[in-house]
Amino acid sequence: MPQLFPMNWNLLCVLFMTIVILSIMLVYFNKTPKLKTTFMEKNNLQKIWKW
Repeated sequence: MPQLFPMNWNLLCVLFMTIVILSIMLVYFNKTPKLKTTFMEKNNLQKIWKW
């Protein structure tokens, strides 16, 4: 493939990494409410066991 731009591969790598990071962040934020509810339930159970 002829390199039309000198920074073509670097830009592609950066864009790919940003897309991967954004997708991971979206998945993490989509799963955070469930994790927060489970953590709250675990905290409540720990409080009950401490009593």
